[in-house]
Amino acid sequence: LSETAQILPKIVDLKRILQQQEIDFIKLLPFFNEIIPLIKSNIKLMHNFLISLYSRRFPELSSLIPSPLQYSKVISILENENYSKNESDELFFHLENKAKLTREQILVLTMSMKTSFKNKEPLDIKTRTQILEANSILENLWKLQEDIGQYIASKISIIAPNVCFLVGPEIAAQLIAHAGGVLEFSRIPSCNIASIGKNKHLSHELHTLESGVRQEGYLFASDMIQKFPVSVHKQMLRMLCAKVSLAARVDAGQKNGDRNTVLAHKWKAELSKKARKLSEAPSISETKALPIPEDQPKKKRAGRKFRKYKEKFRLSHVRQLQNRMEFGKSRTNCSLIPMVKKLVWVCLILLYNKQ
Repeated sequence: LSETAQILPKIVDLKRILQQQEIDFIKLLPFFNEIIPLIKSNIKLMHNFLISLYSRRFPELSSLIPSPLQYSKVISILENENYSKNESDELFFHLENKAKLTREQILVLTMSMKTSFKNKEPLDIKTRTQILEANSILENLWKLQEDIGQYIASKISIIAPNVCFLVGPEIAAQLIAHAGGVLEFSRIPSCNIASIGKNKHLSHELHTLESGVRQEGYLFASDMIQKFPVSVHKQMLRMLCAKVSLAARVDAGQKNGDRNTVLAHKWKAELSKKARKLSEAPSISETKALPIPEDQPKKKRAGRKFRKYKEKFRLSHVRQLQNRMEFGKSRTNCSLIPMVKKLVWVCLILLYNKQ
């Protein structure tokens, strides 16, 4: 808690820097790239610290309210002595307006308070002081994170509108800050964009998730990937890297003040369409019924087997010559065919008589 409290004096200086208009935004990008992960880690640290302190009094609250800011505000409301805890309407009003909880969350929270909230066991003074101090630090860090996000969103869209539209202002700022500018980022191949910002590790086998993604860089945390099922994360990361690389080249080639994002809209729609198609269940193929069998054989007019079948009934050369004779006309040339036939019959008769 004391280490995190040392960041608070720097918050005032950082807010003063954000209010200045003459500072070059490109020079601030590396600084934002370092301070944003630090703020997120401290928010997570304060959240875990509050859970460890307040779980003795309300153990189910951490599972009901996962957001760190809402968790902090709910604790402040429950420990506030300015209203009567018996008045449910007043509690509902504070939870809805101050903590920004939905009606479903409030309903589940109030039902859980009747069973697991230890209202009759007040916190001691030391624990209460630590909780209030941690709430103050967490809310200040959250407000600083929102201010930095708004500042980046207002500036990054000027120099990289297409990249900002595809992946959001924070991730666009992290990618461009890592490269040193839009022109430098446009020169990075799409296959290397996924590894920008990843944590170093020793073994790929121990670091591979269910989706099969190894390069968990800045781009992996974008909404274009996380809002779809885990099974399509690997394909979406590969396609998003390709589109971000194209968007960076478009932004690098645009003139100052030109914020044309037509291509980014088109690419984002294509990615969403492909992701929905990948996440859909495979279509069930309809089983076709067998055709009614025919009693008659099929008419075949060609094929190797059919040619062999036709050879069995093919006319001989002699029969073909006979079919060429015209009916009812005498022929001048003599033919040996009748004589041959007579000789054949005579030979057959002689052979039959000998037997």
